[in-house]
Amino acid sequence: SLVQEYMSQHNHTTLTNEWNDCDQTLEGCVALQERKFVVAYYSCPIQAGNRILRFLNTYLLAILSNRTLLWDYYTTDNCLLNDLPPSYISEEQCQFLNTIDMCQNVLIRHSWVPSFVEWKSKLNLPNQGVLMEAENNTQARRGWTGNYDHPTSPKLFRMGKKINGQLFKELYDRKINKVDERVSDTYLRERIETILQFNFYYVAGMMFESIFTIQPSIEPNNLLPDDDQTNTFYIHSRHFYNTDNGTNIEDETWCLDKLLQQEKY
Repeated sequence: SLVQEYMSQHNHTTLTNEWNDCDQTLEGCVALQERKFVVAYYSCPIQAGNRILRFLNTYLLAILSNRTLLWDYYTTDNCLLNDLPPSYISEEQCQFLNTIDMCQNVLIRHSWVPSFVEWKSKLNLPNQGVLMEAENNTQARRGWTGNYDHPTSPKLFRMGKKINGQLFKELYDRKINKVDERVSDTYLRERIETILQFNFYYVAGMMFESIFTIQPSIEPNNLLPDDDQTNTFYIHSRHFYNTDNGTNIEDETWCLDKLLQQEKY
């Protein structure tokens, strides 16, 4: 599949082999110098729905544009660097993000994905926070609603939040013209058409499973019938607040029921 082909070309082992073949230096290393990259952030369990969706949208862009996906965890420091100022996220909210160890209790990240923290110095990539420097609020806001290559390091592509969350939607609404500036090559357009042959949920699920595994300890397998006809859906409490412990999923359940009716489950 397209995802398997991508994984074979952009995994941590492939990068390590290229790095070693070049005597662990970027200078004169054609293989690594020809690569382009995109950084995807994730965190969980708080705000997992939004952050995993953005991560998958970035992953989708990486597949379509043949860029190497680098993962980074959405730490408090990353939140402060990338979301302030200005944003709908406050400094106080940045302090309540889950640690990567807490997230590992929910999601296991597969080892094939290269790490931004590990590779940024080897590849001479800029820190993500540098991309948010701006002289005024308008410029700063453009930083997280737009997307662009870093001006001094065009190998690194940064996706803004708004567009980051819209790529799947744009493709499946057939609004391909909106991604022309990101995906203009004929070969890449063919990749878009390949993706669009499959159901949205199938593609999103396939991409998710290629990156993450849900911790078996939180799967309710012992409560489900042991047959091939059972479908399992996970619901997260959207817009977590200090006064909400995450157990109120009435609106989310209603939404899932409507979706299942629409999909004729």
